[in-house]
Amino acid sequence: GKLINKDSPWCIELWNLVFITINASEENRFEPLKKKYIDTGMGLERIAGIFSSTNNFQDFSKPPSNYNSNLFINIFKKISQISGYKYNNTFPDSTKKLSQKNIHDIAFRVLADHIRALSCAIADGILPGNEKSSYVLRRIFRRAIIYGKHINLPKKSFSQLVNPVIDSIGSVFSKIKKNQKVILRVLKNEEFIFDNTLGRGFQHLERCIKKIKGDTISGKEAFLLYDSYGCPLDIIQIFAKNNGLLVDIDDFKLHMKNQKYRSKIAQKKTITKLSEVDSLEDIQKTQFVGFEHKNLLNFQTKIINFIENKKAQYIILKKTPFYSKTGGQIGDRGILKIKNRCIEIIDTVKNANNIILHKINNISPFNLNINDEVSVSVDMQHRLSLERNHTATHLLHWALRKTLGNHVKQAGSLIRADYLRFDYTDFNKLTKDQINLIENLINTHIISNKNVVWKEILLIEKPKEVISLFDEKYDSLVRMVDIGGFSKELCGGTHVNQLGEIGLFKIISETNIASGVRRIEAVSGEKAFSLINDYHNKLKSLTDVLSCKINELPIKLANLLKNNVQAKIRFNNLIQKLIKIETEHLSAKAKSFKNLKCIFAITQLSDLIAMRSLAIKISKNIGPGIIVLGAIINNEVKLLASCSIEAIQIGINAIDIMNNLTAELKGKGGGKSDFAMGGGKSINKLKEVLIKNYSVLINNKKK
Repeated sequence: GKLINKDSPWCIELWNLVFITINASEENRFEPLKKKYIDTGMGLERIAGIFSSTNNFQDFSKPPSNYNSNLFINIFKKISQISGYKYNNTFPDSTKKLSQKNIHDIAFRVLADHIRALSCAIADGILPGNEKSSYVLRRIFRRAIIYGKHINLPKKSFSQLVNPVIDSIGSVFSKIKKNQKVILRVLKNEEFIFDNTLGRGFQHLERCIKKIKGDTISGKEAFLLYDSYGCPLDIIQIFAKNNGLLVDIDDFKLHMKNQKYRSKIAQKKTITKLSEVDSLEDIQKTQFVGFEHKNLLNFQTKIINFIENKKAQYIILKKTPFYSKTGGQIGDRGILKIKNRCIEIIDTVKNANNIILHKINNISPFNLNINDEVSVSVDMQHRLSLERNHTATHLLHWALRKTLGNHVKQAGSLIRADYLRFDYTDFNKLTKDQINLIENLINTHIISNKNVVWKEILLIEKPKEVISLFDEKYDSLVRMVDIGGFSKELCGGTHVNQLGEIGLFKIISETNIASGVRRIEAVSGEKAFSLINDYHNKLKSLTDVLSCKINELPIKLANLLKNNVQAKIRFNNLIQKLIKIETEHLSAKAKSFKNLKCIFAITQLSDLIAMRSLAIKISKNIGPGIIVLGAIINNEVKLLASCSIEAIQIGINAIDIMNNLTAELKGKGGGKSDFAMGGGKSINKLKEVLIKNYSVLINNKKK
């Protein structure tokens, strides 16, 4: 009994009953579960570990441990192979007195435990990140890397431990075998992030530890690691503990507080008044009746309130078929009729208290009153486009998981009438083949014209295969959308009744928007048809210009590009020959002036880069001097001036020459004393201005 709760390796908990009988809701209601459970804590691995530790209850000379079971043997072998260290199966009697073997063995156990946890979590669809469960996973990964340093685990080798995990439990936990490539890809990406972002921080920390004379890392040093290197405090503490050190938390908090204060002072403050719309609380909530298409046209209802402020006007109805902006889908628009007059509803939104608001342009001319009977009609073309894109978004989510793996999760969406946007969790850019596969999967199902159905179910009774968003808050009663039996998600939006209504689906872009989050933009229905027609017309225009068939375009364009490259090479060779000729020609015409050579000339070269190259070659030929070149390129004057150090020393510089030239040629220029460039519009005056400025320069300096 003396060993209980004393962290002794000889005393472990085998059996601890937890009775799982009720569910606590967010509203603090306690509801009995339909199925009740007892969690004993006596897992299969624990039993296996005890059997191995005691040699089937025959030998009690070793401390019992889960890690003694053969489930860990292959993982330990791989760690040993990578690190060069051996697992000695030691357990410390006290965490305060650790031998070197103890430290090495703890590192083995941490690495083995954490690679299993990470592999299983990623297989379940959770990816390392910066929020909630994703951040827990990232911390587990970083903790493993830190412990790996005790046995000199090489950089970017942690992901090699995935295969022995799969070998040990893949036969019973098939998800990790199925998602093996995904797990490896995610862990390699985390290794890359760690090495490139936190690597420098931990190198700095290691240097600090060597310099510390006492037993504590100062709060200032810990804050520097946190603020400048991005090292989380808990990871710094683990690193410190592994080196027998403490972290001055109070001093760290003081530096954190001072930083927040400085940030607060630096911020520009503005006061925003809560709008009248968001302050509504006691108004009766509208009943939404817009899932059924029969209610979308000439639906009879009445006004229960209306609000007018400086920015907009809103009507609140007793019942409405207008869908309000929710879950990525934008709001409906349409018409409200009263006494043979029409008011345009330009948007439908919800305020902070979930009251549906119908936004209109102006209500004052109509003298609206509460309880007025009205007829409302939803813009059908707009609504049907939204429904097509919303159902297509569900199909896209399904197809991504089918193609990339179940780790793919929705990270945001926008459903508009003209296009859809879908953000999802993954690290790699989609290949052309993957995009084609996703589009084919979706369009094949669209052609199948399967039914789309929905029903309300209790959240607690949601089937396992039904997808819900991890960070989304749901009511106890939820709406499940079932697309053809293969895609099932919780969703409150509007959808088509049959997949054939979508018509066609086409991805228009796929980009990276954050670490581990990518974005797809796509179109469906009429927009997709328009896009395909536009592509076809452009291809047809190309074939007409190139006098070929569409299937011949790739070869035709490849040949053109090849010929273009060869033409550029020939052109550049000609330019170099012309530069050589002009260098010799202009160098021979250079005039002497105060131990300098001076050239003011017009060149036949056709671009500024070539003119600059010419000036450099002339300078090498003539030595110290002044070079001014002009050319007419694309019906404009282009100018270049270059002065050697010797010219600058007697008061001649390139920027003054350029300013004088451009002033007379109606242009402008810029540069430094040794080199300047510019241009002008008066192409007919170029020769005259060069001669004049040369003469002025020579005569002034002679005086």
